[in-house]
Amino acid sequence: MEGQQQPPSRISDDLVELCVNDLRVDSSYHRPLCLRFLREAGENFNLELFGVLHVNRRADGRFWVIDGHRRFWLALGLLGDGARIPCLVTRQPLSIREEAERFIILNACRRSFTVEEQMEFSRLIAQGGEKAELAQLRLDLNTQRENLSPEDLRRAQLVAGWTDEQVESMVEPFGELPDEGDA
Repeated sequence: MEGQQQPPSRISDDLVELCVNDLRVDSSYHRPLCLRFLREAGENFNLELFGVLHVNRRADGRFWVIDGHRRFWLALGLLGDGARIPCLVTRQPLSIREEAERFIILNACRRSFTVEEQMEFSRLIAQGGEKAELAQLRLDLNTQRENLSPEDLRRAQLVAGWTDEQVESMVEPFGELPDEGDA
């Protein structure tokens, strides 16, 4: 099994389960691996909260983790060789520079919710309905994002070729909260 890439099992056009043995990590734009993080996260590992890795299938056919490299290492260590994990794979191969750009967007271009926003989303979720689903999605997306240190962001920026101004212009506001009458 080792050395031979397994075909992905198709879930949809982009969402597939890939074997951990088939994934690679490009250290040119990823933050360094922290063993303390792996130890602590391993103690509290919950596969239901694993989420999906963002992955690029480069032109050579290999799969490279864009976002989620620490979860990848956790899965490899805890689930072992041959484990299959959910991955959102790019439809078209990206360059390393484009991978770094996506890494920045996924990790640095979202702001944290304020306490008031978190409380409002919690209230909407408790009420149920369509607004609750939107609020839950926004909350889930926000909690999956991890803050980058300035050094981590700078490393990815260098690979992506982005200026500080370009990163700032990508900060994605979450939009207006639904008002009371809409809930």
